[in-house]
Amino acid sequence: MAIIEQDVLEGVLPDLIALRHTIHSWPDLSGHEMPTANRLLDYLSPFKPEQVHKGLSGCGLAVVFAGNQAGPTTIFSCELDAVPIADRGRVTYRSQVPEAGHMCGHDGHMAAVAGLGVLLGKRRPLRGQVVLLFRPQEETGQGAPVILADPRIVEMNPDYIFGFHNMPGYPLGAVLYRRGLFAWAATDYVFELIGKSSHGGQPEAGRSPAMALSQIIERLENLTAWSGLDPECNDSQAAYAQLGESDHGTTPGIARMRATLRSESDEALKELCRKIDQAVGKIARGHGLQWHGLPENWIPATHSHGQALDLVLACAREAGLHILELDQAQRWSDDFGVLTQHYPGAFIGLGSGSGCGQLHSSDYDFPDEILKSALQLYWRIVTQLNG
Repeated sequence: MAIIEQDVLEGVLPDLIALRHTIHSWPDLSGHEMPTANRLLDYLSPFKPEQVHKGLSGCGLAVVFAGNQAGPTTIFSCELDAVPIADRGRVTYRSQVPEAGHMCGHDGHMAAVAGLGVLLGKRRPLRGQVVLLFRPQEETGQGAPVILADPRIVEMNPDYIFGFHNMPGYPLGAVLYRRGLFAWAATDYVFELIGKSSHGGQPEAGRSPAMALSQIIERLENLTAWSGLDPECNDSQAAYAQLGESDHGTTPGIARMRATLRSESDEALKELCRKIDQAVGKIARGHGLQWHGLPENWIPATHSHGQALDLVLACAREAGLHILELDQAQRWSDDFGVLTQHYPGAFIGLGSGSGCGQLHSSDYDFPDEILKSALQLYWRIVTQLNG
């Protein structure tokens, strides 16, 4: 398969940018991404893929372009979901859904993978099959494990899986890589403190969890001061807390909290959960409270495999893209790590420049300019593996 001509690539971009803007305008939160999946399927159907698999992990979608000869199965994967953050941007295509927006750039990731589908529709691979995988529920970490257990994916038995994340603050369109660990593991530690409510005029008759909750929040915000764990390898923050209900005149008897925990390895994250479990239990008992807690939404650390990463870097050099090696792994997490726990693959960053805002900020907008870099890179990977 020849390298795609420049005029063909340039011809794909306007419609692709329009698709990205439409997806940006109509974001879907985790677990509710079917409208976005259907929009992508409508976009790709005219290019007559050999197979379409709908309903992966609920709303997921896989679109397959196959060659006439035996060969590897290569998956290019991206995320479907938006985040529950209001879009405060000034673009004309800003989100029309209240309190939801593609403030992480998943709309751009989808557009890049869909653009590869357009190119494959114009020129099929010679051998094997190329799979465009759109994953739901990335933000909660619940989508990838279910997708991998789906018989349709198991039967594919992919040889390689590739993905990228846009990264603000780095040169526009630059390929950002790291050997081995690319992004940290993460989980949400969720717990409940149970005391006894009482009339607001008789607080002594109850057992409020307020002081216990405040102590736990303080400890979580100063994790390294008491956990005994390496401050460079672990992180914690209180993500959500609720004390009682909104009733007038009632002293609260119950408190709920969700804390986001991060670590550079799955093993270290398990140890962090154990330390926090011990600390929360000690504080709760000290205040005469019952309690229970557990980790949810486990996202493993994301690693790249050496051979797959070497291929990506060789293709990036061939495309003339700027390549930067990262000194440190990213402290955010991505459920792509679930995929590379099971199959060879590579996860990289693409620089988003400095004018798009920060990830998960209310004014963030994926830069359309890097779609060209993504397509140049992805097409060369297809050329190398599937001909």
